[in-house]
Amino acid sequence: MDQTAAMDTDIKVKRNIFIGNLSYSANSESLIQAMSKFGTVIEADVLTRRDGKSKGCGVVKFANEAAAQKAITEGQEMEIEGRPVFIREDRKSFEEYSAEAKGFTIY
Repeated sequence: MDQTAAMDTDIKVKRNIFIGNLSYSANSESLIQAMSKFGTVIEADVLTRRDGKSKGCGVVKFANEAAAQKAITEGQEMEIEGRPVFIREDRKSFEEYSAEAKGFTIY
């Protein structure tokens, strides 16, 4: 990976947040609804196991880094579908999650 591609990936990851302790009934629409108060949500996914059941966590991609940071700092006390959640900067890209769901490992 060249330096420009690495920088582009870093920027994309900084727009992504990880949300843990989700209700197993949460879906991408409930994540979008809950997170849109912090900024424009581009994409949201609840991570699932191979059998399709929720892992109890998800990722949200914002339009910009400022919205993601706002969600991280201001969303720590929030609940989604009645459960308190924790929010942090995501350490992976959406592409890495997609590959893992299909059984691939990205190094």
